[in-house]
Amino acid sequence: MSTNNRVFEETVEIKYIDRDVKVFDKVQRCEGTTRDTNYEISMDINSEIYPMKKGALYTILLAKSIYESKPTPKNFDYELFANTKNTLMDNYDYVMCGKVFQFTPDKKRDGDSSEPDTLSISISFGGLLFQISKLKRDDKTGKPKSFEDINLDDTLYLLIKKLQK
Repeated sequence: MSTNNRVFEETVEIKYIDRDVKVFDKVQRCEGTTRDTNYEISMDINSEIYPMKKGALYTILLAKSIYESKPTPKNFDYELFANTKNTLMDNYDYVMCGKVFQFTPDKKRDGDSSEPDTLSISISFGGLLFQISKLKRDDKTGKPKSFEDINLDDTLYLLIKKLQK
């Protein structure tokens, strides 16, 4: 593992919460756009633990490990998770661990049937889904340019912190 395991870090403004139909009582489907890269983000959050607000700004981080420069142990369990200090988790309010399960070409608009040049990455956090869309595709690898080191079934951590406006 490289010394920098941060895959993606960005500020997101939440534009919609439960825009479509609300399916689960304790889950919010939060949608927003990243400030610098203009990616579209959709994420399911346990609203009983960490309710998010429409119009609020959040820092999100996708990382390969909760440690800055070493892998997370394979036998990582809740007790270790709750009692671990000096990790990336110290600076965030909400943390989930999940697996990359899909790279999907984004759909073209206006009936254009040609292959799009952007992709979405989908990650499952125990059934709570996270998706980043509008990622530029690399012509050689077919993967998003900024996510070349990510593969299907990779474990990633999602860390979230609310920013003050």
